[in-house]
Amino acid sequence: MDLVAVIETVGRAIDIAGVAVIAIGALVATVLFVRSFLSRHLTEDAYRQYRRGMGRAILLRP
Repeated sequence: MDLVAVIETVGRAIDIAGVAVIAIGALVATVLFVRSFLSRHLTEDAYRQYRRGMGRAILLRP
């Protein structure tokens, strides 16, 4: 395996990991939003929390 192939493989693995983290973060934020919305019925607070969770997922922040 030459260097170019190794670099491309590592790049693809990083891309896949990034997409997975974003997708999982979006899923978690959505589940938390639905749970918060159904339990409290405070749409503004639930929506703010959802936006914050989605932002964290997109920025890859814990």
